[in-house]
Amino acid sequence: MPLLVADTEIMRENHASVLVVLVMWVMAGAWNNATPLRYVTSVGLGNFLMAQEKALARGEKTLANLTLSSYCQCRMACWSHLGCRAVSMVWRDKEVECRLSQFGPLESQVLSKSSATYIFWQDSVRGIMYEEVRRRMYLVPNEEMSFQEGKALCMKIPDHHLAIAKSQEEFKALLDVQARTGISAFWVDLHTGLNGPLWGDGTQLRDTPLWVNYTTIVAVNLKGDLIYRFRMGTFDNTPLEETLHPICQSKYLGRDSSTSKRSFLG
Repeated sequence: MPLLVADTEIMRENHASVLVVLVMWVMAGAWNNATPLRYVTSVGLGNFLMAQEKALARGEKTLANLTLSSYCQCRMACWSHLGCRAVSMVWRDKEVECRLSQFGPLESQVLSKSSATYIFWQDSVRGIMYEEVRRRMYLVPNEEMSFQEGKALCMKIPDHHLAIAKSQEEFKALLDVQARTGISAFWVDLHTGLNGPLWGDGTQLRDTPLWVNYTTIVAVNLKGDLIYRFRMGTFDNTPLEETLHPICQSKYLGRDSSTSKRSFLG
């Protein structure tokens, strides 16, 4: 069925909107340590995430391998290719090596690589939920698994890890995820260290703002030397052999909304 004029104009606007977002992203220096992962919302094209210094591993099956002149062309090549759910872009001299994939990061091997950008659509990450909550992405996979399996799965998604909660906002996000899913207990990246519960990034739980502000809410059983789960608003230790749903958490998001060329130009 042929496109109507109105449909063509919508496609032009959508193309321009992504172009504007990507140009603004490059002009702003693209990335900094505070916002290593960008989340772009677009009604017309679908929401997607952009991870810097990441690329598909060599040998990964692709839909197409292209050599193009810009990141924007590469991004639009994926959008227009039936079945493309992610795209790996590596800048080489004045060209972009563009690799289109039908799989999201959970079904692919994504590695660190300089001069690279990896884009994947939000709906390519399947689970009970994969949503933005309080400026981070949170994934709850469909299956229960061991603590170590949960850690490994979360790390497959660029700039994601098994959830930690060092601040009030992160603790509230865990409560939000629990409310949205109706699941009572999850794996989080908390285990017993030499001086008490220790987050996966090496921070002592008792040294965080969360401990100071939630001493009556965070009821941690300090006895034992096991790992911890988040259960009904508290952290308690549990045997390694237990299986639970992990909560995967992204780093803090830089956020963009897709803006039409007309509104961008004023």
